[in-house]
Amino acid sequence: MTDDEIAQIKHDYDRDGFVILRGFMQGREFDELRDRATRLSTGLFERQRNGEDIDAKRRERAGTYERWKDRKRGAGDVLKGLQDHDAWFERQLNAGRHVPLVEALVEDELIPATAAWFEKKIGSEYEIAPHRDAIGRPQGPHAGATIWIALDPADPENGCLHYGRGSHRMDFAPGIFVDGFDADSDAAVPATVQPGDAVIHNALTVHWSHGNPTDRPRRAVSYFYRGVTNEKTYEKYRLYAGVKMGKATE
Repeated sequence: MTDDEIAQIKHDYDRDGFVILRGFMQGREFDELRDRATRLSTGLFERQRNGEDIDAKRRERAGTYERWKDRKRGAGDVLKGLQDHDAWFERQLNAGRHVPLVEALVEDELIPATAAWFEKKIGSEYEIAPHRDAIGRPQGPHAGATIWIALDPADPENGCLHYGRGSHRMDFAPGIFVDGFDADSDAAVPATVQPGDAVIHNALTVHWSHGNPTDRPRRAVSYFYRGVTNEKTYEKYRLYAGVKMGKATE
């Protein structure tokens, strides 16, 4: 990727709060991601069905675990913390080909947060209301970013991501979901993608998705990062306020 290409991507990302990279991953590189992610997710879902707690490491690392209440949750639609179960995903999260680009967009050193599997199964009613990713932490310009790599074609019919263009520059009340956000406005953009396309969005950008009533699956792998500058600010706030990950210390 040339400097001019990165500059154009940065321009679009800063303007809209997200950018779609067509054909970002192809050939053997894409096949390896798809095959590894499919194999790992299949095994993890099976372990969940057998009653195993596969999120223990992630909860311990985060210090808290909150189930979102304002959504329909389908069985086995999201798996976070893939890096805890496969060293390959840990390497990709920390040093994948995409990392320098995400770092350039965030304009900060990155703190790798999680590698995740997202799936809208055929007929799934799973949906998520408009929300942002930088919740419970300072929401400055270095909040962070997510790169989302499509494994299947995704469009409005089978539950693709939607973004509020320019919403990363707006102020909203604290909270996971953005109450009252107009998901039908002219600023609402569906991220229609093909396998291997990637979408990178600012952690402050409002995004959402609907269910999948079609006979087509919608799968993806994402990598989420926080900016170290905001993380340091958050730690100062946490110590000052006497809280830890949203809960008062005892």
